[in-house]
Order: sequence, then structure tokens, then C-alpha cells
Amino acid sequence: MGAMTDDQPAASQTTTPSHDFKPGDHRTTEFLERRSVLPRIFLGLIVAAAIAGGSIYWLRPDWAAPVDQILQTFRTPVTADLGRPAPADAARTESRFVGLYQRYRISPLASDIENGAKLSALLATLQKEPCDSRAAFQASLALEERHEMRGAADLLSGFADNCPESSGERYRASELYYLLGDYDKAIKLSTDLIDHQPDAQRPYFVRARSEQALKRYAAAIDDYTTLIRLLPDTKSVVSEVFTRMSDSYEKLDRPCEAIGPIQTYIALDSEKRSTQPLLRRIAALAAKGNCTQAYATGTARIPRRSNGVSTAKVQINGITGTFIVDTGASFVTLTRSFADRAKPQMFRTEPVEMQTANGTTSANLATVDSVKLAGVSASSVPTIIASKSIGDGVDGLLGMSFLSRFTVVISDREIQLKAKTLNE
Repeated sequence: MGAMTDDQPAASQTTTPSHDFKPGDHRTTEFLERRSVLPRIFLGLIVAAAIAGGSIYWLRPDWAAPVDQILQTFRTPVTADLGRPAPADAARTESRFVGLYQRYRISPLASDIENGAKLSALLATLQKEPCDSRAAFQASLALEERHEMRGAADLLSGFADNCPESSGERYRASELYYLLGDYDKAIKLSTDLIDHQPDAQRPYFVRARSEQALKRYAAAIDDYTTLIRLLPDTKSVVSEVFTRMSDSYEKLDRPCEAIGPIQTYIALDSEKRSTQPLLRRIAALAAKGNCTQAYATGTARIPRRSNGVSTAKVQINGITGTFIVDTGASFVTLTRSFADRAKPQMFRTEPVEMQTANGTTSANLATVDSVKLAGVSASSVPTIIASKSIGDGVDGLLGMSFLSRFTVVISDREIQLKAKTLNE
């Protein structure tokens, strides 16, 4: 009974099978084994092709250049993806104020500047209302606060070119351009203002300083002269106008004439203005030009009429005429007809503007070699040639460009003149 028969398997035959895969799993195993070989084959083919292709390419056969061109077409979008914006990208980053910039014809502001809370709101106002002068002024101040002076100047200039009644914006832009050293733009804007309003005063000062910076000294002297003439109260003219005018004369190698503006400034209020720096400046110019003997000589007494007007016979470059002694006139002034005879040395053909009792009139700046009357004389005297008549039988005015060289004492009956030394 306990004998084993062929029908009963032995104990060894009932052990666990050699693998646990279900029927059909052998096919999956065979596929994986075949697939693991394929990448190795393909990798080898790619490496071989790359080595062969690279060797051929670097030998630079005839078709290498066309291949370069083909490759270049594929490289362009790649560089854009690497942070170099393609044209389409630039359009997407365009400023929201592009319409305003185009209207004002100015360069766009940097994004971090224009997106500032205060400035952004003002630019938005200007984009909607391009001639809002309050917004333009406040925007320029905001730009100046950010140290964007050129942006402020450009904005004001663009505003002025597009909007009426904008002389204030144009003037401020000219000042900013001057401070930036952009003298040509400062001159252009100042000239535009002067052309529209010849009796405006401040544009002459900006233009004169800009011309002086560009070494156009004769033009600068003309504008300083005009500025002095336009002001109704010469005492209100700041010293810088006179000292800059003097500097321009010196740059033209005319040191004796350079003394005149400083002496005139002092004479307008000698008690307060006879300062040591100005007196030393006069002495230095006199030494440079050897002006001592010719600058001013002699003494004179000029009778006064009952109406307070004093006239005298005066020789200008040897030609005698009748002149009113006028301490309120900044310069010796000649009528056009008298100047034609006396032939002063003209500065420029362009006229300057001057303020008279009858309003503004044009004039030319010149220099006369000599002025003489009743025992006193002076040389190289700055002079104005007036375009209009001064009065019947009057050939000119004897103004401060001559009288400042003398100590002037006025009484009821006469005007006394005594030549100053150059250290007075």
C-alpha cells in the first residue's frame, strides 16, 4: 500500500515551478530583450554619421556656404528665445504713451521713469489733453526731480511746438538746454521767442550766454546790450550781465572797451557797487590794453536848461553834433544820419532791440574811436545806432557808456564831469 506507483508523482515533481510568468509572458520577455539592443545600434550609427559629417564639413567643400545659409534661417528664432527679442517682441513692449511721444516728436522715456506713479498720471493726462499746460509744467518738474533734465526740456519743447500760448514752456526749455550745454537748441528756442516778442527780456539773457559759450562774442555783446536797453530801470540789471559783456569784449581782444560795462554798472549805484573785486578787474583790463591815457581825460561843466535838459556840442570821431546829456541812457546813442557821417565801427548788421520813451525800437551796436566835448574826452566807447529819430535837431544821447568814466555831479545849473582814474 505504501509502494509508489507510476501514477503518483514523486515529491520532487511537486516543487514550485521554475518561473512565475503566466502563459504568454514569454513573448514580453523576448521583446524587451530585443529592444534593449536597438538603442545601442542607433547610437552607434548617429555617432558615426556625426563624425563623418563633421569631417566633411570642416573640409569646407563647395556646398558648405549654402548649408550655412540654411542653418542660419533656423538659428534666428533660437536667438530670440535666448533673450534677444525678435521684432514682434519689441512691438509687444511698446510704451503706452507712444502717441504722446509721437505728437511731441520726442524720444520715449525709460520705462522705469515713465511708470513712476506721479509722472505716469501726468503723462496720461497729456496723452488725453496734449495742451494741458498745468500737466506739462508738473511733468517737467517731476522729470527734473528724477534728474531727467533733458527729458524735461524735450517735453516742454515738444509741448511748445504743438500748443498755442506756450512761451513760458519754450523759455523754460531753453534754460534747461543751456544748463545741459546744448547751446544750439537754447539759441533756437530763444530766437523763436524773440521773433514772436522782440521786447521780451529773459530770452536775450539765455541766448547771450549760449552765444558766449559757443565763442560768438560779438553776438553775445549785442544781446547783452539789448537786454540792458530793454529794462526800464537799468539799476535792476544784475551784475552778471555787465561782467559777461565785459568778458566778451576781452575775448575779442578789446580790453579798453571791456572796462565800459563794469564801469557803467558801478556808476549806476557807485556807493554800493564800488567793490574791490570790480575795481581790480578794471585795473587789470587797463593794464592789459594800456588804456590809462585814452580811457578818460579832463574836466567839463555843462549848463542845464530850465526844463532840466542839458545839451552839448560833442565830437564823435571828429564829427560835431548836438547831444542830450542823459544819465538815464545806458549807452551813447547816435541817429542813423549822424552815424553815416561819423562812421563808427559796427559790430553786426543784425539789429538789437532797445526800450525808449516811445516804446521798443531796433538799433545796431557799434564802437566809436573817440568822444570829446568841452575839455573831456574818451576813446573806444560802446555806442548804439538808433533806427528812429531822437528829436528835432538832436544827433544823439550822451549816455553812461561815456559818462561812467567820469565823476558826475549834477546841480540845478550844471553837470560837472571829472575824469576818473581806473582804480576809482
